[in-house]
Amino acid sequence: PKEYKSAIVDYALDYVTHPLWGFRAPGFNGFDQIVGPALQDVWQGKKTAAEAVADIMPTAQAYFDKEVLPLMG
Repeated sequence: PKEYKSAIVDYALDYVTHPLWGFRAPGFNGFDQIVGPALQDVWQGKKTAAEAVADIMPTAQAYFDKEVLPLMG
């Protein structure tokens, strides 16, 4: 819901002594959608970390270039 940001994120930024870095990182949610499944493959022993990173780099770079880089000015 639209109230989520003020109820959760703004509150955490104002009152939590060590807020989650994802609240401030531009594009965090998109990267989480890319990296999360790759990490699961590593944790489940389906891929090495190097294989997982190599697999997601094109998608992660494209996401960064399109969604994050423009926010950085």
